[in-house]
Amino acid sequence: MANIIITGANEGIGYYMVEKLLLDGNKVSVLDIETANLDNLKKRFDSNLIYYKADLRNEAEQTIFATEKAIKDLGDKVDAADKEKAEKEISELKELLTKDDLEAIKAKKEELNETAMKLATKVYEEAAKNNQTEEANTEST
Repeated sequence: MANIIITGANEGIGYYMVEKLLLDGNKVSVLDIETANLDNLKKRFDSNLIYYKADLRNEAEQTIFATEKAIKDLGDKVDAADKEKAEKEISELKELLTKDDLEAIKAKKEELNETAMKLATKVYEEAAKNNQTEEANTEST
């Protein structure tokens, strides 16, 4: 008997996988945006099944917030093209959050996260280069 966590098991393959695992005597925790169908399994396997509503949208919203904050905090240190790219991806992700296409939300969130990391890396590399130049100038005087 094992303790197992499954995401996306309210219907389809995930649902039947949970049912099989429960029949085998395992304890199963499920995370899904919808949980209505899991009530049937809960009635049959009470103490061996726990389920929670969980939503990818929360992660996407956090990524948007963090990226917008980084752009604001970094100000004019951010290259205009990089800023425009990040803002475009933020806008696209916000639009996707109004729809139910979780795979598209996940893909765009990952894309924005990568863009934000590159943005910050460029700024910090530039700052490090400027610090080295200042140190070299100080040492030469």
